[in-house]
Amino acid sequence: MIKVMLAVNNKVSSEYFSKLIDWKKYGYELVCSVMDGAFALKEFEKIHPQLVMTDVQMPNMDGLELTRRIKQIAPETVVILLSGYEEFSYVRSALNLGVYDYILKHETKKGEVTEKLLDIKELLQNRRRENHYIAEGNLTYFLSDQMKIREERRSIFFQCFPKQYDIRLVEQEHFLPVIERLIPINVPEIKEIEVKEFFYQYEETEAVLKLDAYSYLVLSRSGKDIIDTSYEIKENFLKKYQKNLSVLVISENAHIIRCLEQYWEKRELFCQRYFYPSSAVLYHDMLRKPTEEIQMITYEQITVLIESRCFSELLRQMDRQYRKLIGQKDYQNFEKLTYAYGLVLMDYHKRIVDPRSKVMFEVYNEDAKSLWNDALSIFTWLKDRYSVLIYILEEEGKKQYSDLVKKTILYIYQHYSNSDLSAENIAEHFGTNINRLNAAMKKEIGCTVWKMLIQVRMEKAKKLLNFTDKKIADISEEAGYKTISYFSNVFKKYYGISAQEYRRKNGIKR
Repeated sequence: MIKVMLAVNNKVSSEYFSKLIDWKKYGYELVCSVMDGAFALKEFEKIHPQLVMTDVQMPNMDGLELTRRIKQIAPETVVILLSGYEEFSYVRSALNLGVYDYILKHETKKGEVTEKLLDIKELLQNRRRENHYIAEGNLTYFLSDQMKIREERRSIFFQCFPKQYDIRLVEQEHFLPVIERLIPINVPEIKEIEVKEFFYQYEETEAVLKLDAYSYLVLSRSGKDIIDTSYEIKENFLKKYQKNLSVLVISENAHIIRCLEQYWEKRELFCQRYFYPSSAVLYHDMLRKPTEEIQMITYEQITVLIESRCFSELLRQMDRQYRKLIGQKDYQNFEKLTYAYGLVLMDYHKRIVDPRSKVMFEVYNEDAKSLWNDALSIFTWLKDRYSVLIYILEEEGKKQYSDLVKKTILYIYQHYSNSDLSAENIAEHFGTNINRLNAAMKKEIGCTVWKMLIQVRMEKAKKLLNFTDKKIADISEEAGYKTISYFSNVFKKYYGISAQEYRRKNGIKR
């Protein structure tokens, strides 16, 4: 909204112009109406409206003097003079003061005022875009200077940014970079132009710079409570994009040089924000340099511990190292450790099957995505996956399946979505006949190849019904069925309830 101050010399004019048009409809907000020139100047200094409409004649300070004083404080302010015929000579001289236009009060019409307001709105928007562009360029230049700020250059900084500022690092919720290195998946990034438009809707925003994927630096003029505005930004961002936003306050209510110094001092520690929930509001004094060197376990060492069945030692080392890293908020080493543990896990992803439940081991699925936004949640996820992996490996050691049965189970999990897959196809793939394969499967796991295939397909369908809003026709196809009618018959026979009814009772709300 464009803030408007109305300064007129009588109550009748004040009420007339206040009600002449629907201010908000055209993007304006009438923030105050005064009838005294000196008081108008005091109010201007408090609220800094972008548009001032003032009478030429007013008590204590006339409109021309008010305009001159306003232009000294804020040259970019748009001023419109309200005058009568007898004051027209004053109006002409006022144009030299930078007055945008004038309105003859006796001929004021709604259409005329509306037209002027639309022109002013376009002028202010273009001017604001240009100012943001210049501010972004200046801030980029200042941030790139790694040297100490020399005394002779300080005046340049203050000329470009003369006020007191808050500077924040804001970040769209996303998977941590180490996850994106391990798993071919990422969060869609909101376009840079949209993020900038979002922040520039706040009048106090001076410059917005993109630092990395998902991450922006926002410089704002100080004035409002930084806690309230940070939470307001988060809430509005969530409403607009359905995405969480984290906010790290780097500097508050400080001159530009102090803001830059805080940025340079803390820049290497910004990644510590990943040790907090992804939607948190954080402050620069929460960032601390790690104090202790920690010896990291390697991919090769983890592999040796698993192959030698030293499972307890593996979990002990995981707990010990992550506890220190999380306590110190040592993100660089957290990434190295997580990548090593993650790589070993990926060696087993969809390659082994739980011998009891006959469910394939998965490092990640749709449910895991909610755990990849902060360091502590990633550690929780890793420990859970290693606990499951160790359980499977221990069970495999207790009960040995024949090579043919293990390969058959794995093959079913890898190809169940192929609607042409049959028990005979599977047997043929392994160079055996279906009777021999069925006999082995019944002896070792208690069911035939066909029943195992149905079980896997039904488990997949149930999971999709529970945790996605996909259409049942699409679920049918993903589960390996050519027609929805055949899928529906199998599902009802297997679970005793139709897929539609199952979703109503157990699935997410569509």
